[in-house]
Amino acid sequence: MALRAEAGRVVGIVVGRVVGLGRFNPSDTLTLSNTTVPSVVSLPLTGAIARARKGDGPTLIECKTYRWHGHSEHDKAFYRTDEELAMWKSRDPIPTFTTYLRARHVLDDQKLKEIESKVEATIEDAVEFASNAPDPSPEDAVSDLYA
Repeated sequence: MALRAEAGRVVGIVVGRVVGLGRFNPSDTLTLSNTTVPSVVSLPLTGAIARARKGDGPTLIECKTYRWHGHSEHDKAFYRTDEELAMWKSRDPIPTFTTYLRARHVLDDQKLKEIESKVEATIEDAVEFASNAPDPSPEDAVSDLYA
């Protein structure tokens, strides 16, 4: 039986779990909630880069996302409301960031088409490579496997 997103969360916020490892100082966290795209994207990354360059160790950046479709082809996700889906679609980082870049005249239709063409070509190349690759040996199923 499928669960609604709220019912299925075990951890909640990953940062809370990392504190328990003794390798993370909670005062180093940056909490952003529905702020503008540039601050959501750039502030944590800018801080992480600065910490790394100073030799202050790794930074955990928790990026929450949402699966719009069911778990499989046959899962029609009837357990989700239209409102839930609309809310998450409104937070999709790709169109949100695209809108931000367009508003600042950083991205125009031509540049967007160029980017989309490169993405499509990359995907087509990857599919072709995978389709033409030999099947792995049965031994590969357990190589580099750690449990």
